[in-house]
Amino acid sequence: MYGFTKNQQDNIETNQLKALKILANKLLNYNDDDLKTAIKMGEIIEVL
Repeated sequence: MYGFTKNQQDNIETNQLKALKILANKLLNYNDDDLKTAIKMGEIIEVL
């Protein structure tokens, strides 16, 4: 996933929004062990 400034791109496309919703649903259902595993595997990074 990436961020962008509005001068680079107006909005995300429909297929991008659909993919982000799927990802958000998956990540919001992670428990502590799932999060630790995903971080360890480099699938996600912890942002402080």
